[in-house]
Parts: sequence; C-alpha cells; structure tokens
Amino acid sequence: LLDEPTSGLDAFAAREVALILKRVAATGRTLIFSVHQPSSQVFELLDGLLLLVGGHLFYDGHRSAISNHLARCGIPSCPADTSLSDHLLYVACSNADAFHIVVPSSSSAEGKGAILALHQWNASGTDWTRVMREVSQLSWRTCVHIARHPTLLRTQLFICISMALLLGALFFGVSDNAAGFQNKAGAMYITLSLFAFAGTSTLSSIAADWQLFWREWHAGYFRITCYVTVKLAFEIVLLHAMPSLVFGAIFYVL
Repeated sequence: LLDEPTSGLDAFAAREVALILKRVAATGRTLIFSVHQPSSQVFELLDGLLLLVGGHLFYDGHRSAISNHLARCGIPSCPADTSLSDHLLYVACSNADAFHIVVPSSSSAEGKGAILALHQWNASGTDWTRVMREVSQLSWRTCVHIARHPTLLRTQLFICISMALLLGALFFGVSDNAAGFQNKAGAMYITLSLFAFAGTSTLSSIAADWQLFWREWHAGYFRITCYVTVKLAFEIVLLHAMPSLVFGAIFYVL
C-alpha cells in the first residue's frame, strides 16, 4: 500500500518506479497505490483503476475498459493527441458536478467499488441486521487497530503492574489494628486515584480517531450509537478492566 510513490519524480524515474512495482505485482502480490496525474507510460502499466472525483466514486475496473465507460456516461472520448491520463484529469476537473449523477453507473465487470458496496451492504436487511453488521465491522476494525498499535495497552499494563508491586511492598504486612486500618484506607485512596486518572487515557484515542470518525459517520457508514458502544466496550474491557484485574491480583497477594 503506497501513497503517491511517483510524486516529485521526473517522468523517467516515475516509470522506473512503476516498472519495479509491476514486477513485484507479477510475483502474485497485490499492490494498491494512489497516483496523481501519472504519465502515459505509468498509466499503461496499471491493471486495475479506481477513480474518485470530489470524494465520489466514478470508476472501478480494468484500465482498458475506461474508454467504454466514458462513452456510456456521455463523456467525450480522449483525443488522439492526448494521453488518457491527462484526459481523465481534465474531464474530472472540468465536469466535477456531473459525476454526482453518474456515480451509480461506475460498476464494471470486475465488481463495484468498495465505497458503493459498503453503502449497499449497509442499506440491505432490517434495522437489526444492519446494527449487527455495523457492530461486527467496527469490532473487527477496533481489534485490528489495537493489535497494530499496542502501545497504549502495554503502557496501562506496565503502570498497573509497577504500581501494584510498589504499593504491595509499601503496605506489606500491615497489621489489623487501628493503625493498620488507616494504612489500608490510604492504600485504597491511592488505588482509586490511580484508576481515576488512568481513565483519561480514553481521551487520546478519541482525539486520534476523530477525523476518521467524523468522515465515516457523515458518509453514513455506521450509526453513532454503534460506534460509541463498540468504542466504550473495548476501551473498558481491554484498557481498564484487564489492567485492573492484573493490579488487583498482584496487590491482593502482597
């Protein structure tokens, strides 16, 4: 997955990069990359093509079938003295408003684009089935995100284990008299304060996901209640409940 690998390169270097990617794809690997205004040589090396205009899907299919798609949409064909990539860029910039109408015809023999498929997938079925689909997809994405970015979970576990060992050592062997009761009350106060401040870690994850959430929610990918429910469930179980159980097991033994 690459983001504009040919940007800032001259035509020759961009073609060399595209040839390397083409050889990698020939080994059976799937390569997906965004490219802005590719040269005709780079454009000819592409297999699949997904065109977005103003955030709307216009075409998703094989590169060789784009000319027929333009004809079906009533868009002028590419002139003989103009590269197809330049023509597509000109058409997209000069007729951006028209693409809001032709989006439904963007299906191809290879299948519809991911954006339209997601909208149709969410729109099918009853309300309950749609809710279950949204919850399952959001849960899967949250699990993948935590697996790829385990720093917050590791930090919570490290803090809980360290504080449990420290408090356990400080209050080890406390007696059962009045002085011991005061010491235990102090330990409970420190413990509650620790987990109260640990709850603020949720704010950083919400701030990091805000832009993605705002864009997908306005696009109608999921209900806000589903997102909040899944987000809180995973935050409470993985980032708060599990570290708390680890802390309590160590502190109770000591």
